[in-house]
Amino acid sequence: MQPQSAGPLPDETALSRGFGHVAALLSAIGTVWIFVLMLLICADVLGLALFSRPLYGVVELTEQTIVPIVFCSLPMPCAGTA
Repeated sequence: MQPQSAGPLPDETALSRGFGHVAALLSAIGTVWIFVLMLLICADVLGLALFSRPLYGVVELTEQTIVPIVFCSLPMPCAGTA
């Protein structure tokens, strides 16, 4: 005779839903930041090509924010919603 499971606790489902919402929010923040970086890099390249005046700090900003973008996108696969 196998023991019967009580099923999922109400707190577990609420917790998993909350984690899903937080993961989706972080993923959206990461996606928007990638788009902003794309615009900055394009403006930097165009400024250098057309006016010989690049936007200073774009390379450093890109270097410093790649890791946070990855960590913002990381919870979605962990939540199983990717």
